[in-house]
Amino acid sequence: MSARILARGIERELDQRKDELVEISQDERLRRAIEQAVRSDWTDRRSLYGTLNRWYELANARQQRRTGRSDASWFLCDAEGFQRWRSQISPLTIDRNWSHRDYFHGRNRNYPPDRVPGDVRPIQRPHISVAYRGTSEERYKVAISAPIWNDEGTRVIGVLARTSELGDLLAEYEDKIHAHASAGIHRVIALADQRDGKLLYHPWIRAAHERRTPDRIEIFERLKLDRQLWWRLCILKDRPTGSARDYRTSRYEDPVGRIDASRYGGRWLAAFCPVRNTSWLAVVQEPYEAAIQPVQKLEQDLSAYLWLGVGLFFGLIGAVWFFVARALVSQELRVAARIGSRTPSTHSES
Repeated sequence: MSARILARGIERELDQRKDELVEISQDERLRRAIEQAVRSDWTDRRSLYGTLNRWYELANARQQRRTGRSDASWFLCDAEGFQRWRSQISPLTIDRNWSHRDYFHGRNRNYPPDRVPGDVRPIQRPHISVAYRGTSEERYKVAISAPIWNDEGTRVIGVLARTSELGDLLAEYEDKIHAHASAGIHRVIALADQRDGKLLYHPWIRAAHERRTPDRIEIFERLKLDRQLWWRLCILKDRPTGSARDYRTSRYEDPVGRIDASRYGGRWLAAFCPVRNTSWLAVVQEPYEAAIQPVQKLEQDLSAYLWLGVGLFFGLIGAVWFFVARALVSQELRVAARIGSRTPSTHSES
């Protein structure tokens, strides 16, 4: 699996989810339900909840059939950033203001909740947020959001969003990696943030979450790509699409190797490719020694075949010369015999 294949696969998955969200955001019933809730100062949300719950159940069923997984959450924010509906109601989020989140304003950054710029406005077009950690989860998530416009199309009256854990976007490819592992191919896939080189997703990070490793968040913050490598990767986003956006190295050092050297230490072959419309880098890596073993074996086999060929060549040349020399000697003997038979003997002349 190449990094480009992984990046394109993530892009397709994000685009499918975004297109579905845009379709829902254009529903006339949803628009009317929001305007009705606004007129009631959000005290009457029955129509809003009924409309969004139906859309969510339909979309969730489709995604379950397609991927076998559900989104982490769906929610609706009003024009000021207050969350007014959520697929799984949570007192930690409902009716709280989230205008500092990138999925609301689309500025590719998250502001501190108490320092939101005064000119922040809801997004004007569909948006894929920067990766962030939720209030109740430690894993990185991404939110895909779409604006909902009023009847005249002059004002955004809400922002509809859906969130997924980054690991869920890679689940299909990790299943393939595990299948290859049974065949003796050990590969690792990860996601890094192109803005600062920080690892956003890695199998070790997922396992650390599951084990509830102490101080894991502090450890995660230190997992960054080598600075020189990161500088090289920063220029990929400015290149045109295609192979020019890939970067490969045979001397990659996994940042996790500083913590778990037994599994992720040493030298790796690695490929990197930007994921379009995000700040992410798809990473596919394989241990250097394991990766070059087939090449080394091929070189050894070719070398053996070469020397065998050389031996056969010189053996054949030797055999040819042997038979040629033998033929020449035989011919000389026959000529000498004929000459000898024609010469009169001394005894017969006397």
